[in-house]
Amino acid sequence: MHWSKIALVLAPEDPYAPYYAEALQGAGVPHTVWEGFDPGRLGEATVVLLCGYGTLGPSA
Repeated sequence: MHWSKIALVLAPEDPYAPYYAEALQGAGVPHTVWEGFDPGRLGEATVVLLCGYGTLGPSA
């Protein structure tokens, strides 16, 4: 079985955002947590999950 390369971007102001990473970790789903959203990194992941309540800056 092959997994997608999953990246999580956690909303820094949302106190509940880290629970997304915890849920994936608890389910055994491999993923990487990115510090902020950088469109230049999109080639590094198959799926990017934007987790929590927040906004993307104008550069996104």
